[in-house]
Amino acid sequence: MPRFQSTKLFKTVFVTAVCAFYSNIIAATVNAFDTTELFKKPTITWVDSNSNPKKLKIAIGPFHGLDMDGNPAPNGVCTMDAWYYLPSGTSGKVPALVLAMGGGCLLSSYDAWAQQLAAAGYAALSINTWHQSPQLADSCASGNNEPLTSSFFYMSVAACVRGNSFLRTRSAEIDTNKIGIAGVSWGGWKTCGAAGVDHRFACAVPVFGTGFVDVYSLWENYGDPAWLPKGCLSASPAYVNSYDPRNYLGNAKMPFLWIAGMTDAYYYGAARRMCYRLNQGENILSIPLSLGHDCSTGYNYEMLIPWLNTVLKNSPPLLKIKAWGWSPGSMWATYTGTAASAQVVYAASGSWPGLNWASTTATVNSAQKRVKATLPAGAKDFYINITDNNGYIISTEHVDLALDKATDSLTARTGPATSVLPRDLIHNDVLKIPVKFSRAMYSVDGRKVSNINLSGKLRPGIYIMMQGEGNTATMRKILVTE
Repeated sequence: MPRFQSTKLFKTVFVTAVCAFYSNIIAATVNAFDTTELFKKPTITWVDSNSNPKKLKIAIGPFHGLDMDGNPAPNGVCTMDAWYYLPSGTSGKVPALVLAMGGGCLLSSYDAWAQQLAAAGYAALSINTWHQSPQLADSCASGNNEPLTSSFFYMSVAACVRGNSFLRTRSAEIDTNKIGIAGVSWGGWKTCGAAGVDHRFACAVPVFGTGFVDVYSLWENYGDPAWLPKGCLSASPAYVNSYDPRNYLGNAKMPFLWIAGMTDAYYYGAARRMCYRLNQGENILSIPLSLGHDCSTGYNYEMLIPWLNTVLKNSPPLLKIKAWGWSPGSMWATYTGTAASAQVVYAASGSWPGLNWASTTATVNSAQKRVKATLPAGAKDFYINITDNNGYIISTEHVDLALDKATDSLTARTGPATSVLPRDLIHNDVLKIPVKFSRAMYSVDGRKVSNINLSGKLRPGIYIMMQGEGNTATMRKILVTE
């Protein structure tokens, strides 16, 4: 059966979500972030307000008297160092970015990134949300026994939200309707979380980093003694239910630019796919086959600032995927803009994280603005990359037959906590079932909709229907169309 995806349908009719739909975890999810407090004007202390960048300390919150390193905080209030950059030679209000620091990134890397943005006409707030790598292991190990707000995972995301609140106090120089967030590696993880928590952000650019780190990541599969022990995150209910960005990404409605190599060794493509399906805003994917995983590669990515310009400066749009689809043996995509070339990227063997990726040339029909590719025999993961006339890569969503196979059946059984539903419940070919039934209905974020007879009056989207209760309930995917 041919598969078809329209970008418009994908974000309106197919309100797609890939959070883990196991009832025991949904019930346990806790929103750890007090946005009423975090959205308030933060207390700041200027360390140097006369230079560019201006250095300041931002009060993030009391956090039970601890600082980011887990040590007693002065006066019981956690503060973070930040640097505020303004473009020179500009007049009027400018757009701005909060920069979320990644693991292993030196302050000098983020200084270079902020200066690059300032040269392009952006204000930038670089916040030192990293400090020491042992924070990760400590937060993971102790998170189940401590208040949620005492964790590194909480504080680093809360700092990004506070950064947005600070920039909004600078309305004389900042266009407060055009404040975005971006981060590299663990900074990408923070970007995903902060964008889901803080609806005020106008756009988000997670580079490399994703949510679902407890499912598909280097740390879950192999562990790293200097960062996180193997399996630590998946064994932590506090992380799974409260800290991972998947708990918040479904609230995001802003444009995202997702940047990473498909062969990234730290954050796997399967997790990224699950994340961008949660965002209810526009997703632009730029996923080359391979891309080095380091700070400078991330912030120097050629498409990053031009894309920001389209969202925050109203510059002409870049090439966009209009629709895409596949059937056995072939894949296609239509687009707007000018395409210079295209490839189909595929894997025919291996499994996450050891898929064996390769690529081959796809055919571009410039007159029809259509790309068509023959899928190599045995391809089980695949997507199309279109390179535009600027050399920027724009990607379709990637198809993962191994993950999708678990969702070909419309029913799945829940069970005890040790036997849960598949973590990726959305298929590229959701069957159109008539919406007439009298059973409990749950939306994609797990909220109960109704127990009464429904006849297509729900908002278009994908829902989970539960027949029965408790551990013996049967769950079905239901597509509601307009």
